[in-house]
Amino acid sequence: MHRELIAKTVNNIGYNSIATILAAIIQFVTTIYLARILTPQDYGIVGFAQIFSNFMIQFCDFGINNAVVQKKEIDSTTLYTAFTLKVILSLIIFALIIIAAPLSYYFNGQHEIPTVIRALSLNFLISIFIFLPQVVLTRNLDYKKLVGPQTLALVGSSICSVYMAYLGFGYWSVVGASLLSNLLNAAMLVIIKPVSLRVVFDSSIARQLLGFGWSLLLPGIIVFVIFNTDNFLIGSLSGIEQLGYYSIAFNWGSMVCVLMGGMFHKVLFPTFSKLQYETSSMKKAYLTSLQYIAFLAVPANAILFIEGREFLFYILGRGTDRWLPAVITFQIFCLYGVLRSLLEPIGNVVMGIGKPQLFMKAILIVTVVELSLIYPAINYYGIEGVAIAVTLAYATQYFVYIPIIKREINVDLAEFVDVIKLPIASVVVMGIAMTLLKQAIHMTPVLLIINSVFGIIVYLVFFILADRGKLFREIRTVFLHS
Repeated sequence: MHRELIAKTVNNIGYNSIATILAAIIQFVTTIYLARILTPQDYGIVGFAQIFSNFMIQFCDFGINNAVVQKKEIDSTTLYTAFTLKVILSLIIFALIIIAAPLSYYFNGQHEIPTVIRALSLNFLISIFIFLPQVVLTRNLDYKKLVGPQTLALVGSSICSVYMAYLGFGYWSVVGASLLSNLLNAAMLVIIKPVSLRVVFDSSIARQLLGFGWSLLLPGIIVFVIFNTDNFLIGSLSGIEQLGYYSIAFNWGSMVCVLMGGMFHKVLFPTFSKLQYETSSMKKAYLTSLQYIAFLAVPANAILFIEGREFLFYILGRGTDRWLPAVITFQIFCLYGVLRSLLEPIGNVVMGIGKPQLFMKAILIVTVVELSLIYPAINYYGIEGVAIAVTLAYATQYFVYIPIIKREINVDLAEFVDVIKLPIASVVVMGIAMTLLKQAIHMTPVLLIINSVFGIIVYLVFFILADRGKLFREIRTVFLHS
């Protein structure tokens, strides 16, 4: 059982990695092109509209998807009761957004935002058709059939956004891409995994699913507040343009973490769910996943930090200072990206063992710290101060989650540090080498790429020598036995 599960997990991580790398390349090129065409105002409009639509996502899903995936056994009644709940919630949320969208105007006076919010609300209707195929494939750990539609949908939506931006549609190029991505994903999932749509309602099952979902709802809302209070205050107090700078900095600073989510986290939650009663196996799986994530995420964020100014000037700004007001904020969020990448695997453990209530303590602490810091930060230090407040608040979760993994899967602080210390030491050496090279040459777009490649080589050489090739031998062994 364990060998089969490990093999399936490795294969799924492989499928997700290939899809995520391909998606990263597509997104990288698309996002760079859009940043060169669109203005901070365009990004600010979309970013502010997404605050309202993303808030309603908490109620539209209500944790039902995770509740079904986490259950050890399900029957058709459970599955279709979950689908019925999903339909009801999605229709209610869609109607509420259509009615309430104009309220957003009173926060910043932008007439375009209510229309954008209503357009984005169509995603709630599309999500109804994604629900059943996605849940069934996730429970079966059949990620080979999941990543294909997601990747093709990304390709289609990227082409759409680039073409619309080229034609001068501005922020609508981002909105259109979002809708098309979900529509294509839904269409392909329905074709790949046909599931009959039936309305079934069992009140006792519904209460169980909503009970699990309720335990996720409050943490979800608080997480939303944590991730969006900054955007809301910047958009309301500092203006849409400043929100555009902040959005670019946050999106690129946390991009590596999002990629890690695509490669690992989607696979690890259902895997941990199947190991939830076997502490030793879950401990090993957690430490292994943390090791791989640290190896990839730490150097990637470090390179973005070191090359931050040049990246915003040459790559996103086309040799102009369009995005340079975001440079310090961007570098702060690169550090945030490291903290988040290393912490998020714990979330898979907590969800996998079916104890989402463990999120509450950490989330409440982050909320208190962030809400205490963020208003004075924006008043005195602008978007840079907000970025520091958000990063410090997020870091407080370590004080809560480290004891949790010690108690639940017997991973202590020393073991956690032991896994991440070598990637961090290797990055320090890499950073020194890249900084010395930057000081010796005048940076150009080509030399920017050369310096980044040089840094990767330094990182790999130091890591391999210090590790004596152990990690790569383990990876080779795992894949050979998968």
